[in-house]
Amino acid sequence: MKRLGYFEKLSLAARWFLPQDEAESVVDDYKDILREVGGPEEAVERFGMPWKPVIELADRKKVLRWHSFIALITFCALVPVVDIFLEGTGFYLLDLSGDLLLCGIVYLFGLDVILGGSNSKVITWVSIVVLTLAGIFLFMLHPLELINNLFAPLKRAVFGIDFPICFQKEYFIIIGAAISMVYFGFGCKRRQQIKKSLILSCAAVLFVIACVYGFVMYCFYVDLSLMMHFEIITACEIAAVLLFIGALLSAIMMKMFDHRWRAVYILCIMGIVICFDAHSLWWNMDPSIYNEYGMPTAMFVKEVTSVLTWDLGYGLVLAAISLL
Repeated sequence: MKRLGYFEKLSLAARWFLPQDEAESVVDDYKDILREVGGPEEAVERFGMPWKPVIELADRKKVLRWHSFIALITFCALVPVVDIFLEGTGFYLLDLSGDLLLCGIVYLFGLDVILGGSNSKVITWVSIVVLTLAGIFLFMLHPLELINNLFAPLKRAVFGIDFPICFQKEYFIIIGAAISMVYFGFGCKRRQQIKKSLILSCAAVLFVIACVYGFVMYCFYVDLSLMMHFEIITACEIAAVLLFIGALLSAIMMKMFDHRWRAVYILCIMGIVICFDAHSLWWNMDPSIYNEYGMPTAMFVKEVTSVLTWDLGYGLVLAAISLL
């Protein structure tokens, strides 16, 4: 594998720490400057390590915002993967994830509001400490439960019943898509063609999803006995881990190269959720789902089909919108 030179490392650092327009400007400037430099050793001597000049130019507030953003979208992809491996233990991270995500979103946007246009290190670190403590306090209060109690009278008045607000695994697809769309917006000043790598990545993720979805549908409509094999659990776990790696890489790609990589990210989360559903089905195959002929009841098959198809449907729609 070819080693990255000084300019390539500087370019990657610029794309990671700086907004896209600023990164391209810095890369163009240093491309001209480095032509007059004798080699990597002289470049390091004059400018320091490749990331040093970039960090000096970076807005600390924007860097912090980006790192908070990637932490949130990584969390959206990570929780369903962790819960797949926790299946059968009786403990699920999903039970806490709604409160954690809500605190994280409050932290991210609260930091933007408090800092405003200030680049002061003191204000930045005071804001981080205050918001971190506030987030911990809010989490201990269980914000989803507080919201549920707050809107309980309204729900009883409108619907006649007080149904609890529960955080569902499908929300990760919607929240991950919403955060990436809010952060990057739509369109760009210089419209780029969709790269072949992006198309191939979408196709690869869709292939994995189609395999899992197609297998579950085949089991419930043709041969349920295949669902009984332990290898199916391992296959779902491997697929979920691969999709999580894909989600993480696509999050990096959407920041450094093209925001439309968020389509791959959304598809990866959708695939992880479908893997979670398939994995849960194996663990919950109890006698109550069978009819007198030893086949799953029509109602159960319809419910499974509906859940997986809805996940597939709005995941594809959100991924398509994210390409704009």
